[in-house]
Amino acid sequence: MKKILIILFVFIFSLYLIPPHVFAENNFTTDYSVTYNVLENALTHVTFNITLANKTSQYYASSYGIQVGFKNIENVLASDNGGKITPQISKNDDGNNIEIVFNDRVVGLDKKLSFSISFDTKDIAQKSGKIWDINIPGLSEQKAYNAFNVNVIVPKFLGNPVYIKPDTGKPHDNNLIFTKEELGESGISISFGKEQIYNFNLLYHLKNSNLFPNMAVLLHIL
Repeated sequence: MKKILIILFVFIFSLYLIPPHVFAENNFTTDYSVTYNVLENALTHVTFNITLANKTSQYYASSYGIQVGFKNIENVLASDNGGKITPQISKNDDGNNIEIVFNDRVVGLDKKLSFSISFDTKDIAQKSGKIWDINIPGLSEQKAYNAFNVNVIVPKFLGNPVYIKPDTGKPHDNNLIFTKEELGESGISISFGKEQIYNFNLLYHLKNSNLFPNMAVLLHIL
């Protein structure tokens, strides 16, 4: 029986997720259930629930790594059926690398290993006044994943989105659910807010055709 170190490089960079290494793809099927929980302070709690299924009896996964392109992550946690796992995090030019060593050793054809990795990031939701924009990365190669489902949870006070791409997401209360086919390569973009309030100064000159001096008007618009 052989063990292997599985490094699944998931680049969340420029709205793309890069598929697993070919070796891992040939020996394991990978199911993803990803939740993006957008909080009222515009921070997003991201949870990857991942299941690896052995396609052979010759190998089992002992370790796993994710390269995330988010520059700002915090509160990174990981666990499998054996309990909590202490993740090893290293920053690089592309973001952050998260690596874990499993508590469980799942051996045998079609046997499954389930685990989760989560973190908080401010790189997904952007708030500008009353306008909220949420951008979720897409998949560069869908066939590399057996399943990849995304659940986007937003604060209820935002109401209904004014723009959503793709518009095939299945809404349920304040949740939006997407499959890997709906996610596609371009990812998900969601906007909330029907109006925006601006506060600015407008300065312009009025022409005076009489002999009196010109007058500048300073107009405040709220």
